[in-house]
Amino acid sequence: MKRSVAILGPTPQFVRWSLGHRCQLRQLDSLSPDATFRQLRGVREFSVARSEGRVFEHVCVHPSATSQHPSDARGFSENEVLSIFGGAEAVEQCCRTCPANTNAAGSDDRLWAGCYGWLAADGSSLKDRSAGAKDHAAASAIDDLLVKESAHAIEMLDLQTPFAQTFPNTALAWFGFWQSPVLSAAQMPLLESVLSVVLRRHEGTADPEFLDDLLRFIDALNLAVQHDLPLHVELVPRGHSDGQTWTLARHCERCRLSIPPSETAWRSCPACGNQQSAPERKLKVLGLRPYVSLARVLGLERTKTFLEKYEAATVNNSPADSVNRPERP
Repeated sequence: MKRSVAILGPTPQFVRWSLGHRCQLRQLDSLSPDATFRQLRGVREFSVARSEGRVFEHVCVHPSATSQHPSDARGFSENEVLSIFGGAEAVEQCCRTCPANTNAAGSDDRLWAGCYGWLAADGSSLKDRSAGAKDHAAASAIDDLLVKESAHAIEMLDLQTPFAQTFPNTALAWFGFWQSPVLSAAQMPLLESVLSVVLRRHEGTADPEFLDDLLRFIDALNLAVQHDLPLHVELVPRGHSDGQTWTLARHCERCRLSIPPSETAWRSCPACGNQQSAPERKLKVLGLRPYVSLARVLGLERTKTFLEKYEAATVNNSPADSVNRPERP
């Protein structure tokens, strides 16, 4: 996984997903992708930081933090995020053997809270959507990488008939994949076959972060079938963030295809034929949470001193040496 950044500028259409498995970490009634993300985001961020060697003296340090700019440095306390779940050892025990914990990288040392994720249709990484980031977006959502590549894979595998019998009939298969909030047992193997072809075609050439996201979703499909778990999915239309407000574009009410602003006389969806559109929707940007300003918590001088110690401790150490890792059971 890469960096936690505030999202600025255009956002692509993307799928957010979660595996419906209840455990001691998921204490909400809802197992939806958004609810799961909001509850477990801190756990995932700590796990990523731990794997990258950014946990020092039980503080998770943001990758951009430096002692040269202490006023801009961000971080969060391990205890503040993990205590509600019983601490690091309890989270480790829960996630290590969890049937819903996906694995993007293929290693045995899996991240915590791997039961949710996202997949950007344009082949980019949602973890790197900041000012100045490379924009992968096509002119239209219809031209996004996964929209085109999934159609190509279905044709290559000669799966047109099974897809027509299993998914809603749409002119563009991608927009039929996500019309049900929970994928059926018949849909998941077909979708896994198609996305695996996409992965093989772009392995080594696409954004590594996007490939990790794709791998994690393919793993989620396999785990859902293997352990009979519901896989919740939602296609989020294109949008734009000014750093404070995230505005989702007007889109098809049925398949959620983004409608370009220029199409004021939109009559029917080119993907599914539906004539009803949903209006723009404004949401609050989550920003860098759980990261907060270290200077506000520790004070400017203590933050500078802390970061100098952190930098000195991590210069010659591997990630495994420089973090506070719980013992494996």
